[in-house]
Amino acid sequence: MITRLAGRLVADHPLLPKKSPAATSFVHAFQSRRIMLGHVANVPDSYWRTYDKDLREAVSALGDSTHHLNRDKCGEKIPLAYAKGTFGLGTLPWRAQQFYDLYVWFLKNAAPNTPARDALTFAGLMSHFTGDVSMPLHASSNFDGEQTDQKGVHWYFESDLVDALEFQGLEKKVLDRALSLLTPLGPTEPHAVATLRTRAREMYPESEKKNEVAALMLILLQDSLEESNKLLKLDKENGKRSPEETMAVFEPMIVERLAISVALTTDIWVRGWLDAGSPEQNYTWDYAHKPAFVSPTDPQCFGYVINEKIKSKKGKPISDTKLLAKDHRSCLKL
Repeated sequence: MITRLAGRLVADHPLLPKKSPAATSFVHAFQSRRIMLGHVANVPDSYWRTYDKDLREAVSALGDSTHHLNRDKCGEKIPLAYAKGTFGLGTLPWRAQQFYDLYVWFLKNAAPNTPARDALTFAGLMSHFTGDVSMPLHASSNFDGEQTDQKGVHWYFESDLVDALEFQGLEKKVLDRALSLLTPLGPTEPHAVATLRTRAREMYPESEKKNEVAALMLILLQDSLEESNKLLKLDKENGKRSPEETMAVFEPMIVERLAISVALTTDIWVRGWLDAGSPEQNYTWDYAHKPAFVSPTDPQCFGYVINEKIKSKKGKPISDTKLLAKDHRSCLKL
């Protein structure tokens, strides 16, 4: 849902040039490919988790930690750059940054008449992680309520309740709220995109030159950690009854968390296109069915886990040799 709604919202971004042919092509590329973007956004949770059996162990070991960051185990302030040796705590901010960098690179380096599919593939992959960041339990070591005898709360909140609310007009509520968060609001609106960007620059002044997306993710993860305590409290009070019975209690939080990710994803896509020089996008019927796994250890693909030994859950050292690209362009394999 997050990615599809972000695709709808690009035309409403306040920074998008009006009456510009290039901007029109950009909007058309994203809005006409919302279904593909949504499919690609789900690839890290679907195709990559059922990868070729010979590579599955490596993909699992390298990919699982990219969906979260145990913010409660990281101290008061986390360095903007990934710190070697902290892979097990989660690497979500830098994974989002990695796919953003690939998105911008493919925008900047597209040959004439190159289909928009290539850059869109990385925009979609990035949106998976800019979606993960607003889910409260992706910021906590109590990922599924195991530490508080609430096992199953993750799926209940993220899937069961959302599925039930979809029949109650959830998408429109999220879209309306996301649109309001894209509009510059005052400091009393903590989840406005403008506010999040201000906080990221204040916390990480160096992010104006590098790792801007990672800085935004780090700011939002702190917010998500605080929300995780509220979520667990609601779950304790209401139990995991039928979603139809409890969805009204959880709905305000669900709408807000989804809207934050929709607005932020839209904003990152648009600003990335502007930073790439606002290139015109060529419409294409090409569809990215199965983009290959991109390793966080791959220097050619803006990887951030460099010269670090990663082990499987069984303690076996992982080899990433078969997963590495020979150059930036070959980071996209379909």
